Amino acid sequence: YGLVGSEMCIRDSYKGKVLVLKGNVLKDRYKTPEDQLFLADGGFGCRPNSRGRKVFGKFLKDGEDTHFYREDFAGILKDECLPDWAREKLNELQTPEESEGPGMMM
Repeated sequence: YGLVGSEMCIRDSYKGKVLVLKGNVLKDRYKTPEDQLFLADGGFGCRPNSRGRKVFGKFLKDGEDTHFYREDFAGILKDECLPDWAREKLNELQTPEESEGPGMMM
């Protein structure tokens, strides 16, 4: 399948990082490098020494929100291994949305 391997990953706190899902977690039709990349945004599983295991976040490919368990990840993708398309998606997902001013009404 040409999947991303653990040699491209580092181990640390997961919050705010691009994680690599292990290939055995994905269904066969989703075993692509694009489907392995996941942006973690919370959950007790983000902390390496926590008893909690859930990591909440979204797929970089399409922004779908979901969660996995900490053990479902190979680790944090090294910056130099992040493909250009994923870097663009990451910038889109991390850009704060325009907030409404105090004078705006619904």
